[in-house]
Parts: sequence; C-alpha cells; structure tokens
Amino acid sequence: MKILISHISDEALIALLLKDFIESTFLGQFEVLLSSNSGDSGVGDKWLVELDGALTSADLVLVLCSPKSIRQPWIHFEFGCAWTKSLAISCLCHSGLNKIGLPSHLRTFEVLEVDDNNFMEQLFEDLAKRFGIRRLPRLSYDTMKAELRATLVSLSHTGKHDDEPISIDDLKREPGFAEQEVEASEAAKELEDKIDERIEERIREKEEPSKPEPSKPEPRKPKPEKPRSSPGKKVKVRGLRRKKKEAPKETESVQKRVLKLLAAAGDTGYPLEDLSDLLGIVEPKLEPYLDVLKEQAYINIAVEVGRPPEYKIGAKGEQYLDESKPT
Repeated sequence: MKILISHISDEALIALLLKDFIESTFLGQFEVLLSSNSGDSGVGDKWLVELDGALTSADLVLVLCSPKSIRQPWIHFEFGCAWTKSLAISCLCHSGLNKIGLPSHLRTFEVLEVDDNNFMEQLFEDLAKRFGIRRLPRLSYDTMKAELRATLVSLSHTGKHDDEPISIDDLKREPGFAEQEVEASEAAKELEDKIDERIEERIREKEEPSKPEPSKPEPRKPKPEKPRSSPGKKVKVRGLRRKKKEAPKETESVQKRVLKLLAAAGDTGYPLEDLSDLLGIVEPKLEPYLDVLKEQAYINIAVEVGRPPEYKIGAKGEQYLDESKPT
C-alpha cells in the first residue's frame, strides 16, 4: 500500500517526519512517497510524468495545508490530479490553519488538524480503518507529539508562515519553471473552479448507498470434546503454554536519530559513509534526509582538503532536540 504526501518544499521536514512515523509503525505494510521527490528530480514534462506515476500507484493522498501552502498553485495542482483519479484524500492542517480556513474544494474531504492534541491517534486510527488493519501496535504517542511539536515550532521561528499575502514572484520554484509560473497560476485557478463545480455536481447526483444484503449465519462448528481423565489424575496438555510477547520498541524518526548521533559526536562530526553504517541505512536512502536537514540549517557540512565532507549538528538542531523531549 502506498501513501503520497503532497507538500511544499519549506515543509519537507513535516512530511519526512510523518513518513517515518507511518513506515516504522506499519513495518513493510506502507510505502510513503513525497511529492517533493518528483519535483526535485527533474523539471518540465519529466516532473509531470513522475508525479503522474506516483499518483497512479498511490492508495491515499495526504495534503499538508498551512497558511502558506494553500496559496501556492502546485498544491492545488497535485490535489486536482489526485481528485480526477478518484483517490482517497485527507487534508492535514497545521501552523494555525483549521478546516474553516481551507478553500471550499478542500473542505469537502476529510480534514485532520495537526495542532490537535489527539492528532497522532486520529491519524493512525484513520489509516487502520481505511486499510482494514485490525490492531495497531503499541505506540508512544507522547514521543511522536513532542517531536512533531518541535518541528512545527522550528518552522514558525523561521517566519515562513506569516499572514502576509505571498505573490508568485516571492515563491521558491524549482529550476526551469520560471517561464511557466504565471501560466501555472492561472491554470491552477481554472482547475480549482472546475473542481468546485464537479464536486457540487457529484454531491447533487450522489445516490443513497444500497443496503447490504443480510449475510447468512455460518453454521456452528461442534465443540471439540475435552479429553477425559480418570479420577484422581491430572491430564497434562502440552503445547498450550503461551509465550509472552515482547513489547515493540519505541521508534524514532530518521532525522532525530541523525541529530542525536551528531550531537553525541560534538565537533568531530561524521562523513556520509560512517553515518550510513552507524544508522544502518543505505546511503541513497539517507541522503534525502541529510539534504533537508542541511537546507533547514539543522546540520552543517565541514569540508577539508584531502578528507570527505563531515556532517555536524547546528545550533538549530540542538534546539530541536531540547524542544522534542517529552514533557
């Protein structure tokens, strides 16, 4: 099963964090894709082809909605593509945005508020219900909430979620899209209007769901006879002793493990190869996390002649670790 998280580049840390939470909780059951992966790998037609491939294989799309992201055309473009493919869609509001502040075409779908104290429980219960998972593993919601709260606080400190209107010229675009920005903005607005019209039509034409036929009761199976024992003797039944299940270990996100490791290293730092070995994550999978952490100034890279570049924790990364400690 695959989940696609649609987000803007400034909110990549939140998307990575949710990816870690979901994949580590449902080991081997979910693969979480990020829309930024398609955008970063190429431009123009190639980006659209890769986005279409990600949407085609996805079973659910989670749209990260903030006061800034809902004013960017690419979020609405990705949402529109997902809606036309009839994919399940959930909007995750954060950084002060709630359901009332969403555009009308986004309010039609399920909305969860990240700022809600019960958000993590709601998210995992929703995933379990959607995909028929009967029982959730034992989770440390407090740990996840603290780490998620620290990520949101770090974004708010950068001032990226202010209430001032953001023009197309101020938005950070991928290389190669400069000539298409105005055209894309107009296309996104037109797509948004069409989506609103089609949603209203679907709501009007929606028929009442047909009642499911009553299922026939299954015949009762005869109970197995208990072994008879002679008076005064106890019958020993082998193989019925249950083994105690070990409680699952609490998991931390990749980004937090990286920061903890670099914090312990102090001024020495680690090159990519050593980080990969210590974390048990192959380099191609680890590099996107390091790139995002570096871009958001959580870590730094020290370069010396004759030595491989070394990753070191930054002041913002140390602050993140302090704020993410459960209270």
